[in-house]
Amino acid sequence: MPDSNGQERTEKGTAKRRLESRRKGQVAQSREIPSVLILMTALAFFYFGG
Repeated sequence: MPDSNGQERTEKGTAKRRLESRRKGQVAQSREIPSVLILMTALAFFYFGG
């Protein structure tokens, strides 16, 4: 998250901090991928199912 003074961090986190974040489940996740998969599944269902 950005610092409280409104500036974003310019350096990447250290490998240790990134590993700790992954273990805690704090990773970036795309919200578009599941939506696209659901849409494609629905379209395939209607196309092949009639």
